[in-house]
Parts: sequence; C-alpha cells; structure tokens
Amino acid sequence: MTGWFLGQRPVPPMTVEQVSVAAAATRPTCGGTADIVGVVRTDGRAGTLVYRWVRSDGSTSGTLRETVPRGQRETRLHLLWTFHGRGSHEARAELVIDAPTGTLPAAVEFTYSCP
Repeated sequence: MTGWFLGQRPVPPMTVEQVSVAAAATRPTCGGTADIVGVVRTDGRAGTLVYRWVRSDGSTSGTLRETVPRGQRETRLHLLWTFHGRGSHEARAELVIDAPTGTLPAAVEFTYSCP
C-alpha cells in the first residue's frame, strides 16, 4: 500500500535552463579527434538528462542518459569525433536534449583540415 505523509508534496522535475556546445580544440589535426563538449545548465534539482548527439556525417549517438544529482547546476557531456584522411571537411555536431524539458538543441561547427 502506498501512502502520503501529511505535508508531503511531489518534487517538481529538473528544469534545463540553457544548453551550449563548443569544440574543446579549435580544429582536429590529421587523423585527430575533436572533443565536442555540451554544457547543460539546470535549476539544481535531481533528474535524468535524456539526450543524443547528431553529426553532419549522418551518424547519431542514439539515446543517452546522464543522471544529475541534486545541487549540481552544470553538466558536461562529451562527444569524441575522430577524423581520417586528407582534405578539408566542414563538420557540425548537434546536442539535442530530449528530456526532461522537451527538445532543446545546440550545435557547433568547425573545419577538419588535413593537407
């Protein structure tokens, strides 16, 4: 049997306040890996972020989850993207937060160049 204690109230869910994305390194070098960092700012309530990475080469990470403890107002999510071969490639990585607050996207664009 489930019951409520007198005065107990449901805790509101975590709220995402801001999402930003940046490449940790300016440009990946030949055969290098770009560290893409998503920064998610929340209201400090506990919860689970449901998110995915979408890359301009057509690949996606699938659905990922990150548990955020109460009191933590900033969470960093990483995407490591390795490049191969010679030439130049315009790249875009988008972080899409699907929950808890609807769909919130943020993206970064950069150039891979290998002479």
